Amino acid sequence: MNKLLLVTGAAGRIGSYFARHHGQSDYRLRLMVRGDEKNINALDDLGEVVTCDLSDV
Repeated sequence: MNKLLLVTGAAGRIGSYFARHHGQSDYRLRLMVRGDEKNINALDDLGEVVTCDLSDV
């Protein structure tokens, strides 16, 4: 069973780099984005994309 990583800010500069790096590993990725970013579609191949704002949690 693969471990699950939650990546907040996955559409941002650091978050997208982190997601691409760990997307090539044995981890399952859950990618949190706010929903207004332009490059969300590029993340679909890396893991499950969830639209959420941490201030709503």
